[in-house]
Amino acid sequence: MTTQNIILLFILATLFSCSSQTETETESTDHSVAKAKVTIISPTKGSIENSLSLFAKTQYLKKNQINAPIVGYISKVNIYLGKKVHKGDVLYVMETKERVALKNKGQLLDATFENFGVILIKAIDNGVISTFDKQQVGDYILEGTLMCTLAENNSLAFKIDVPFENLNLVKLNPNFTIELPDQTQIDAKITTYLTTVNNLNQTQAVIAKAKKSIGLPENLLVKALFPISKNDSTQILPKSAVQTDELMTEFWVMKLINDSTAVKTIVNTGLKDDSQIEIISPLFDLTDRIISVGAYGLEDTAFVKIQK
Repeated sequence: MTTQNIILLFILATLFSCSSQTETETESTDHSVAKAKVTIISPTKGSIENSLSLFAKTQYLKKNQINAPIVGYISKVNIYLGKKVHKGDVLYVMETKERVALKNKGQLLDATFENFGVILIKAIDNGVISTFDKQQVGDYILEGTLMCTLAENNSLAFKIDVPFENLNLVKLNPNFTIELPDQTQIDAKITTYLTTVNNLNQTQAVIAKAKKSIGLPENLLVKALFPISKNDSTQILPKSAVQTDELMTEFWVMKLINDSTAVKTIVNTGLKDDSQIEIISPLFDLTDRIISVGAYGLEDTAFVKIQK
C-alpha cells in the first residue's frame, strides 16, 4: 500500500470518528433535557366560602370561688387544675380541729363518731377547676380561705375584638363558626356587644357563645369565621396550583398537554379560603391535569416528570 493510500485511510477514519462522536453527543443531549418533577391534580366541583377571619379568646363569664366553710384540716383532695366536675361532686374533705384531736387520742373507735367533724365540700354546678389554691392533705386552713375556683361550663364565652370598620359585617352575621387550633369547627352566636372601643387598635369587643355545651380551657386562642359570600357547585383548585405575578394582577396554572409537557394557562380567580381558590375561567374538564406542586418558576412551556 502506498504512502498516499495510507494517508487517505487515516483521514477517512478520523472523519468517521468525529462524525460518530458528534452523533453520540447529539443523541445524549436529546435524552438529557432537564425535566421538573411535579405533582398533578384535577379540578373539582364544590362549594367555597369567603370569610372574615378574626381572633377570639375563650373566657368563663361565671366563676364560683370555693371557700373553706370552717377552721380545720384538709384530709382529702379529689380535684386537680383543669378537672371537669359535676354538680354535687365532692371536691375536698375537711376535718374539724375537734375530730383531729379525738383521732389523735384514739377516741374515734365508737361508730357513733364515724362522721363526727367530717365536712364535705361539693361542687355547686357543672364546670372546670380553673384555679387550684389548696391541694395539700394535712394543711390547716382558716374559715373563708379560698380553696379553688370553679368555672361553670355554661358560662364559656368567646371574646372577639372586632375592627370598627368590620362591625357592620359582624352584626349582619351574628351566627358564625369558631375554628379551634385542631381545625374542629363549632357553631356560635354573638350575644353581647360591649360599649367601649380600644383606643390603640380601634376595636370593639363582642361576646359570643357556642350553640352547644363544650369544655375548653380559658385563654385559648381560636378563630372566628364570619361568612361574607359563598358559591356552590363551582370550579375549585388548591391554592398551591395557582401562580401569580409580584403585583398579583395576573394568575395562571400549568396545564399538562401530554405526559411530559406543561403549558402556562391564564385563569380568572374568584373566592378564596385558607386552602382553595375558585377558578371562574377557563372552564377545565374534570380530567384535565394541573400541576399542584413543582410549578413555581417553570417557563411558559416546560418539560416535566410526573411523580406518583
